[in-house]
Formats: sequence, structure tokens, C-alpha cells
Amino acid sequence: MTTPTADLRAAAEASGPAPAAEETSAAPAPASGAVGPAAAVGRADGPVPAVAAVAAGPVADQPTAAASGAPGSAASGALGSAAAGAAAPARAAGPDLADPAAPCGTAAVAARLPDLSASFPGPFPVNPHVEYAAAEAARWMGEYRLLDPGAARKLCAITAQGVARTYPTADADGLALAAHLFLWSVAFDDAHGEQTAAADPAAFVDRVAALLSAFEPGDGGRPTPAAGAADEPFAAALRDVLCRVRDRATDDLFLKLASNLRDTLVGMVWEAHHLAEPRRVRLRDYRAVRPHTVLAPATVTMAEVLLGHRLTAADRAAARPVEEAVFALAGALNDVASYARERALAGGAEPLSLPTLIARDQACPPEEALDRLARTCERRALDLRAALTALPGAPGTSPALAAHADALGNVVHSFAWHIAHARYAAAGGA
Repeated sequence: MTTPTADLRAAAEASGPAPAAEETSAAPAPASGAVGPAAAVGRADGPVPAVAAVAAGPVADQPTAAASGAPGSAASGALGSAAAGAAAPARAAGPDLADPAAPCGTAAVAARLPDLSASFPGPFPVNPHVEYAAAEAARWMGEYRLLDPGAARKLCAITAQGVARTYPTADADGLALAAHLFLWSVAFDDAHGEQTAAADPAAFVDRVAALLSAFEPGDGGRPTPAAGAADEPFAAALRDVLCRVRDRATDDLFLKLASNLRDTLVGMVWEAHHLAEPRRVRLRDYRAVRPHTVLAPATVTMAEVLLGHRLTAADRAAARPVEEAVFALAGALNDVASYARERALAGGAEPLSLPTLIARDQACPPEEALDRLARTCERRALDLRAALTALPGAPGTSPALAAHADALGNVVHSFAWHIAHARYAAAGGA
């Protein structure tokens, strides 16, 4: 199980550095159905491919009743309620079901990626500082040496493109800071997480525990600066990122982001513990952890840090179910797109992934499972689009909520770009 940027890392390794986005002479027009006014940016994506081919194994998503939108199905669930102003928390695709321990085949099957063209169509706005972010990413990775130079170069190029779509209106230094944060997380996961962590979970726990001191406040409430050569590279890099976030963020946002990152580390430890026997994992437990291992909460918090909109208590209450829906969709999109790669990394065994767990609970064949998951993502994306459109009009809220709705939409753009990019599809089964 990987973060979306980690999956893109694999795609980049298969295809080489990311090509520059096409130049445009003016800011792009808002995409159909976009939330709020389009940001003034220097570039825009091309259309997002509606379908991509991936090789996959045993998976399933939604029970048959869900396809009809019947009460209690995902199609009529929390996302639709959020659009109508309800505050019920959003659920990930598929309900908790009894475990029939259904046998699944091991042969690869063809599956399509979710088609989000009706809900989040391209072109997506791209931050005009993308090249600066790429250069700063390369400089920073060279300074901290978190990965070997070849892997670092490819990861920097693709991460800069990703954050440029996540934060299209951020200033240049803010965009570089976001790139450094996500580079750190992906590099740590790549170097020490997943299969490496599963091989020695106790050692991984010790390694994660050694990072916790980076979150401790030093003089003036800032994180303790890096200890130079005496500091482990990942700890030093994390200290650097947190110090710079602290300089930009309010007290509450800094604490929120620090909490998000600690939750991500806890999620990595949980994943390492369960990676060898994914079928023993309860679906509701997986859903609770998955948003953090795809960095969805941290991604949204960074939007507040970088863009400067300040939400009131009423704004946060209105936004919370919509944020939860973004988190759920992000995890489901990543899981359907990364399933083939995860299964290949596991030597053909079932990976710890939403498709594996839903296939187990619904006892359906792999190809049907992946198609169900794709269709559920499509329905939930439509519900999320409606919820984002309605969010700024929530009673008793401030104008900042409209900016936050824009930011949430851009987070979805980033995940959609991640899974639909041609390089990702090319590496999907490798």
C-alpha cells in the first residue's frame, strides 16, 4: 500500500522525468463544474484520460444494491447528505460486511481506472512556479540525501508536478515547502516502510520513534533545529520542514499538521504489522487508517497553511463531512489504481488494499471487484462535486469557506491527475 506520490514515483522510474506542461498565454478558464473562480496560473493540464488499463488481481467494491442508489447504498450515502447540508461523516466505498473468506484467483485481470470526467474534468490549473518547485526539490533532496541520486531526480520531477496541481495558487516558496514535505514522506516510506518495515516491524517502530523528537518545540515554540551531521538524515529533513511550516502557520494549524504527520507514521506502523496477512484486517479499521497513509489530511491542512484562508468554527463544522468525503475518495482512487503494482510487489499475493478487503467480504471475482470499485469512485466523485458546490452556501459560515472548497477541489484534482496520468498507467502492472 503506497501513497499516491509513491505510486507516481514508480511510474516516473518506468518513464523518466516528467515532461513540462504545455505553455499557455493566459490563465486557464475554469473547468466545467469547478468550485469558485479559477486561479490565475501559468499552465494547465491536458484532458484527463477517462480510462486507463491496469493489470490487477482479486478485488471488489460495491454490493449490487449500491448500483441502484437504494437507501443505505454508497450512491445515496454521506456524500449526498453532505451536498444537502447534513453533517453525517462520509464513508469510503462499500459497507462493512460479514467475511465470507471468498477464494480469489491469482491471475492478472484487466480493469479500468475510474472516469472522473463528469465530476472533476480537466484541464486542471497548474501553479506557475512548478519549475522553481522542481529545482528546489532537487536541491533539497541533494542536501539531505534521502534517496540515491537517480531515484531522487525522478521523484523530484513528478512531485513538483503533483503539488503544482494540488496548490495552484501557492507562492513559490510555499509550493517548494509542500514538495519537500511530500518528498520526505514518500522517501521515508520508500526507504523504510512497506515490505522493508514488514520484514522487521520492531526495527521500524524504533525508527519511527526516533523521528518523534522532531515534533518537540524548542525555543520560541519552534521545532528543534536539525543537529547537522549528527542527526539522522530523515530526522534532519523532517526538522527542516517543520521549522519552515512553523514560520508560516498559525499555532493551531501547525499543531494540526504535526498531528496529521504523526497519524501518518502510526498508519505506516499499522500497515507494517498487517501487510503479511491483509485478509485478517477489518474493513472499518482499514478505512480509519487509509486516509492518513495517503496523506489526505496533511494535504488539506497544508492548503490552509499555504493559502492563508482562516476558517471559523462554523466553517469547520460545515466542511468536516466534505473533507471526510475527500479523504475517502482519495484512498479509494489510490487503491484501485495501485492494486496491480502492490500485488506485483507482493509476489502475486493479495496486498493490503481496499480491493482485497472488499473482494473478501463480497465474494466476487477480481474483474468484477475492480469494476465495482471504479464505478463507486465515479458515483462518489459526482456526490463530492455537488457537496463542494453547495459548501460555500452553508448557513452561518464565512467567505473563507469558499476558498476552502476551492482548495478541497484542487486536492481531488491532484489525486485524479495522479491516477490518470499516462506514465502511471504504463507502470501500473510493473
